Amino acid sequence: MVRKSVKIAYIVNDKARKVAYKKRCKGLIKKVNELSILCDVEACAIIYGEYSSQPEVWPSSSKAQDVITRFQMMPESEQKKKILNQESYLIERLHKITEKLDKQVKRNREEELTQIMLKSLSIRCIKDLELKDLDDLGWIINRNMKEIEWRKNKLKSVDNNSKLAQETPKSSAEATPPVQVTALAANPSIHEKN
Repeated sequence: MVRKSVKIAYIVNDKARKVAYKKRCKGLIKKVNELSILCDVEACAIIYGEYSSQPEVWPSSSKAQDVITRFQMMPESEQKKKILNQESYLIERLHKITEKLDKQVKRNREEELTQIMLKSLSIRCIKDLELKDLDDLGWIINRNMKEIEWRKNKLKSVDNNSKLAQETPKSSAEATPPVQVTALAANPSIHEKN
């Protein structure tokens, strides 16, 4: 049977809250124990709750005190190095999501411009584009031209190496058909816009 997801909110019913407290407290202590054993780390847990007069301490008060003392002996910069509160977590998460969104917007724009470039090259009609789109399109074409030049040079070097070694009768460069590039600068419709 699949466990249903629990709504994370304050439990209003006193009896249900007490049961949840005891159960979660036991589970948390079990997890800290597992972490300590599996990763061979010093750990402690101190839980203050309204249902017990003394705080729950794991593994024992003296060992928990030792862990806390060791932590307090560390330089302040080391203590705060990995501390994360709700606000800093949300700021960090928002920053990562914003970066991801910016990258996706850029990829979408490049894809859109690539489609415009391919369409323009096939039907020779770019007179309806605005100046910004023409600039961006020029950037995409230049980038693609650089990639083509790089690939061409790479294939030439592979071809030269294979001719020197004379191991293979036909290189991959010879098997690849030549790439024909049409420059948009030669298209008179660009100059009509100006």
